Amino acid sequence: MSETYKPDTDALPKDPYDTAYLSQRDVGLNIPINYVTTPGISLTAACFPLLKYEDDDATLCISNLLANGFRRLEVDLYWDEMRQLWSFCPVALPVETSSMVSSPIPTSTRPSSTARLTSASQTTDLVARQDTATSTIISSSIKSDASINGPAPQPTNFPTFLENLGSIFSANLSAYIYTPNDLRSNRVNLNASWYSVTERYRPALDYYSTTTREFGVVSTEDGWPSEAYVEFSQGKRMLLQFGNVDPQMKGYNFTGDSDTIFSPGYLSNSRGNDILTTPDGNLTSGCFFANATEQVSQVNSSWATAANIPGFDYPTHSNSDLTSLLNLTSSLTNCGISPTLNMTLLNTTANTDNSPYKNYAYSTIWSWAPNEPRNSSSSSSSSSTNDPLFRCATLRTPSNHWHVTDCSSKLHAACRLPTQPYNWTLTPYAISYSYASQACPAPYTFSSPRTALENTHLLQTIHLLSSSPNSDFDSDSDSDSKTNAKIWIDFNSLDTRNCWTAGGPNASCPYGDQRLLDDIREREVIVPVVAALIVMILTGLVLAGKCAGRARSRRGRGRRRGKKRGGVVYEGVPA
Repeated sequence: MSETYKPDTDALPKDPYDTAYLSQRDVGLNIPINYVTTPGISLTAACFPLLKYEDDDATLCISNLLANGFRRLEVDLYWDEMRQLWSFCPVALPVETSSMVSSPIPTSTRPSSTARLTSASQTTDLVARQDTATSTIISSSIKSDASINGPAPQPTNFPTFLENLGSIFSANLSAYIYTPNDLRSNRVNLNASWYSVTERYRPALDYYSTTTREFGVVSTEDGWPSEAYVEFSQGKRMLLQFGNVDPQMKGYNFTGDSDTIFSPGYLSNSRGNDILTTPDGNLTSGCFFANATEQVSQVNSSWATAANIPGFDYPTHSNSDLTSLLNLTSSLTNCGISPTLNMTLLNTTANTDNSPYKNYAYSTIWSWAPNEPRNSSSSSSSSSTNDPLFRCATLRTPSNHWHVTDCSSKLHAACRLPTQPYNWTLTPYAISYSYASQACPAPYTFSSPRTALENTHLLQTIHLLSSSPNSDFDSDSDSDSKTNAKIWIDFNSLDTRNCWTAGGPNASCPYGDQRLLDDIREREVIVPVVAALIVMILTGLVLAGKCAGRARSRRGRGRRRGKKRGGVVYEGVPA
C-alpha cells in the first residue's frame, strides 16, 4: 500500500480554479485563522459510510478530499482495548482475527505503541516547498470499540501515555502541529511572536484586542495567528482538536494531550441548530451578516461551523440534485460560517466518484465567480485578447463575486476603513484602476475583501450606494445599470500573469522568478504539503486497526487509476 498523497487526476483543481484557490488564500493571508472560512468533511461519511476499510481506497479517498480543498477533517477514532490501538473500525476484534484478513501481501498487526505512522525523515523532504500550503484542522471524536455482539463497553485499560493521540501525532509530526502551547506562548508576548515577523505575516489588528503591559509588552486574550504566520513563519501545517467523546471514554487522559490537542469546541463553534434555510438553500436566519454592524466584536463569527442543518434535505440518493446543497454551502460561507459535510453525497464515496465532493468544495469559493479569474487569452471579448491591461479585479452584482476586468475601465472603487474590516464606502466618482487609491475619501483606503464576510459587507455597501438618488453608477463606462454594478477592488495581476496580489498597480508578485514558468502550459500544481502528512497519519491508523472481512489491500489490482501525471512541478502561480 502507498502511504503517500496520490489523488485522482480529476480531483486536482483545474485552471482557473487552481488560481482561484491560491489567490483567495493569498488575499486573506494576514487574517486570523479563526475568521477564515474553509470547507470541512467527515471522513466516516465521505470515505467509510459502509464501514468498509480498504487500505488503498482510504488513501485515495483522503487524498481526493484534500485535493478538492477540504481543510477541516472530522475523524471518528475508536479505542480497541483488546489490541491496545486506535482504529477507524467501530468493532472490537479478537487479536487472532487479524490473521484472517485476506490480502495478497501480508500487512502488519503491530500494536500502536510500536506502529510507525510515518517517519520524520520521510516527512522532512515534503515541507521543502510550501508556497501553496494551507493549514488543516483535524477534529477527532474518540469512542470505545463495541464488541461484535453488543454495545460499547466501559474500558478498563485506557491508552498509556505513549498510546495517547497526542503522543502518536507528536512522535513524528511535532514540528508541523500548531499546538495549544504555541497559542499560549504567542498570546502572552506579541512583541516576541506575531509582531517580530515581517508585516505580511502578521495577523490583522482589526480582528482581536490587545493589552499593553509593563515595558511595552503587548498581549492578547482573544487573538489567533494568521495563516501566513502559522505556515510561512513557523512552518506549521496542522491543528488538532478533540471532537465528541463517548461517555465510556471519559477516563481517557485528556490532560496528557492538552499541550498538543485543543479541547472540544476550541476550534469549532457549531451553529447548525441556529440556522434556518429554505428548501433551495438560502439562509433565513443564523447569518453573521448584520446590516448596521461594523465592529468585529459585535459579529463574532470566530471558528463558526455548521454541519447538519435541521429540516434541510441533503442529496444522499444517487439521483439527487446537488443544486440546493451548493446554494446552502455558498450561503453559509458568505455568512462567515465554515460548512461541514457530514453526509455521503449521491450515495457514493469520494474515492468512487469524487465529482460531488469537488463541487461542494468549489461552492465555498467566496471570491471569484465560476470560471474566473480568466486570463487575457481566454477572454470572450476579442478586444481584450492578449491585452496586458485585462488583469484587474472587480466585484460585480448580481453575481456577487469577482471578475477580471480591463484595468483602463472607468469604475467606482471599494474603500475600507483600516480599523474596521466591515466598514466600506465607494469612491465618489469613477476612475481607472491606477487612480483608485487616490480617489478613496480619507481615512478610507483602496482595499479588497479578505474574508467572505467582508465581501458580503462590501456588497451591502454597493447596493445601498448604487440605489441612492444621487448615485452616478449609470455613468460608469462598463456598468449596465444600477443593478449590475462593477466595483474596483485592490487585486490585480499586472506584475505577473495569473499572480494576483493586493497593493495597487505597482504591487509585485510575491513568488520567486524561478517559479514563474509563464510560457509552459503543461504543469502540475504542488499540493499542500499538509496533504501528504495527513494522509500518512490517517492511513496509518487504518492499517493499525483492520475490521475482519472488511479490510483488504488492493495491491493485487491496478496500482493506480489513470496514468501518471507529467509536466513541470510547480508551487506558486498557476499557468
